[in-house]
Amino acid sequence: MDIAKKNTAPSICFTYDNYDPILLETILPYVDFIETTPDSISMIQADDTVILQPKIIAQLKEVASSKKIVAHGVGMSIGTFDGFSKDYIKLLDSLVEQVDIYWHSEHLGYTMINGEFINVMLPINRNKENLQLICERIDYLQDRYKVPFLIENIAHLLPDYDSQYSDAAFLNEITKQTGCGLILDMYNIYCDAYNYKFNIASFLEELHLDAVKEIHLANGSIYKDRMMDIHSNAVDENVLKLTKEVLPKAKNVEIVTFELLSEAVPVMGYQAIQDELIRIKNSINAYDEYEKSTTAYS
Repeated sequence: MDIAKKNTAPSICFTYDNYDPILLETILPYVDFIETTPDSISMIQADDTVILQPKIIAQLKEVASSKKIVAHGVGMSIGTFDGFSKDYIKLLDSLVEQVDIYWHSEHLGYTMINGEFINVMLPINRNKENLQLICERIDYLQDRYKVPFLIENIAHLLPDYDSQYSDAAFLNEITKQTGCGLILDMYNIYCDAYNYKFNIASFLEELHLDAVKEIHLANGSIYKDRMMDIHSNAVDENVLKLTKEVLPKAKNVEIVTFELLSEAVPVMGYQAIQDELIRIKNSINAYDEYEKSTTAYS
């Protein structure tokens, strides 16, 4: 079935994971969505219980009157064999009880082994057993929260497994069996291409782009000849160019998110962040104007 052309460009989103009123004031004029991570906005109380930071929740409630909020998990560990993180689920429960969430998402990987956090995110083996495991968990999440769920491709820190499915085929099967959407992280595939000669063109050709609802943009650094998925800089021009090439084919993208770690905010600076949001928005709008002009004469 043909996907109808969008009438407007995707909305711009920015990550807000730390109490920073100046940052929030800086970004609000340039975004329509705010992405927040339950793991990152949590705090440990004196009795060792973990809760969401009240000050950040209050901010999210306030901006929710004019901006949409999306939740993006890091620590769910959806691919852990013996079950994903119950602590994360408690945080997500608390977030959706207090703030209206447009959708929520998680990375297709794992961060826990035998109940222990391993301080890194690793990809799962793309086999039939793990496909069933992931699909069952996504079905559970969609039933529990009653809002759309998106799964994100991750960067491969280590060389790949000998898998039964290609990266794109595995994602295609997940979306087909569960009806969930995709976050296409453009920087993650750029990292894989740099580190392991991952074939971006073949991946995008095989991927069912109509399932992509959100695109992530970021930049990191090179460490010992490896490109690291660390959200610490303005978006690489090559990543932005790749995004502009994908958007005409991914007709259901609603959000383009610029991700930046809270630790990188003082390094990059508020003005540079504002400039980067404008740069991304102008780039996306340029694509949109091109789409309108070609549609008008088609």
